[in-house]
Amino acid sequence: MVCQLNSIETYGVSGILVKVEVDIQPGLPAIYIVGLADRALQESKLRIASAIKNSGYKMPLQKIVVNLAPAYIYKSGTTHDLAIALAILIASKQVIPDTHFVDMSHKVFWGELTLKGNLEKGVGVLPITASAKAYKINEIYLPAINAYEAGKVAGINAFSITSLNELINIITGKRKAVKAVVQDVLFYIKPYIDFSEITGQEIAKRALEIGAAGGHNILLEGPPGVGKTMLCKALTGILPQLNESELFEISKIYSAVGINYPEKYGTNRPMQNPHHSSSIASLVGGGYNMKPGIIALSHLGVLFFDECNLFRINALEALLEPLEERSLRVSKYGKTYEFATDFIFIAATNPCLCGNLGSTSQLCTCSTAQILNYKRKIPKALLNRLDIKVNLNVNADFIGNNDIKAESSMVIAKRVEKARVRQLSRGKLNCHLNLQDLHKFAKLNQPSLFKMKQAILKLQLSERAQLRLWRVARTIADLDAQEEIDVNHITEAVCYRLEGLF
Repeated sequence: MVCQLNSIETYGVSGILVKVEVDIQPGLPAIYIVGLADRALQESKLRIASAIKNSGYKMPLQKIVVNLAPAYIYKSGTTHDLAIALAILIASKQVIPDTHFVDMSHKVFWGELTLKGNLEKGVGVLPITASAKAYKINEIYLPAINAYEAGKVAGINAFSITSLNELINIITGKRKAVKAVVQDVLFYIKPYIDFSEITGQEIAKRALEIGAAGGHNILLEGPPGVGKTMLCKALTGILPQLNESELFEISKIYSAVGINYPEKYGTNRPMQNPHHSSSIASLVGGGYNMKPGIIALSHLGVLFFDECNLFRINALEALLEPLEERSLRVSKYGKTYEFATDFIFIAATNPCLCGNLGSTSQLCTCSTAQILNYKRKIPKALLNRLDIKVNLNVNADFIGNNDIKAESSMVIAKRVEKARVRQLSRGKLNCHLNLQDLHKFAKLNQPSLFKMKQAILKLQLSERAQLRLWRVARTIADLDAQEEIDVNHITEAVCYRLEGLF
């Protein structure tokens, strides 16, 4: 007898339906798994045999052929255990399904078995459940520890299972399945650093406010210790909280790497701060099933490269497509994966090797060749994709300046929120505006147009740089609650691009 059940394979931040077929034939007792199964799946034969035995059933002493279709897709992991074990018991007629389970074409069984027949926690529940819904699956049976996460997907019934025995009792009609209940308590985590705690660096704080409001990428340049890292860590405190749809989108990505985002971070936007020694695989993703990397995990949040000059050149070049297209496509092992990458990129760097270039108090010991070589470590193509550049200097008023009270993150966040509401009323954030959108939503009057053309000629801006300058000016006008871009907005936007690095 051949029994066919459904399982699901993790595929990046989505899933592929896998048909588990079991055929029991006369022959020497053995289990053969076909359909491009990896080593972990091949080893599942021993786990499944022990789980069946310890659940009170017998492993058929015959030849058992397990086919995982479609056969051309590489299968990996251990989450097909439950479907294989159940199919073996049904094919050997040890389990007779109840009337509700006669047709199992719209049901999925997913989970890793222990030797005792219990179910272990799996990774990637949210994306595979969302994908199951797309395959018109209406029921999914999975480990109880994962079920609450699967219950977040509307339109599909997620049932929590603790063991193989419990599932068998449900299938045979001896007990009812327990539907997963979503009990997420959303919360806001106060940022570790508030803008009110940062003394001075008003230009940099203004630049971060503009970047947060319009979703613009920023380069911070300054000597060590001036507060570049502190400013970036404070940035998340002025970004709007994630709405329901954004939270679900983020949760799918983090679920693929085994993190329950709402439980750990609440409604805060993500921030990733990789070390400069990070490999290209850790940034773009890796593994047979291509787990999301740091770039994808920054989606709808912030990606911060501290000491940007120290990153490998291939790591910096890996950012070019995500920054321009807002998506990352990776081809590996004959498969193509796509991840959304709509984030704010912040790069921090020293002005030179010794860090004293431009300082009025410290002498720069670097030669001209060393300075040029240091700056060239950041590809020009990457610099061209940055909207704002800020030079930070040593703050002489850092100590003993308690009279001046800086604005708090909450105050700045309200301005950012109002600016984003204005942008979203036009359909998208300013960082997403194309040339046609800019002509429609960012019209320039004669003085503004003249100022813009002057800046373009003087700074020799490329077409891409011109668009980014225009977008920044549009954001500055939104922060001022003005529909029309005036000369002051253009002037401020130009001030953030005065360096020849662009």
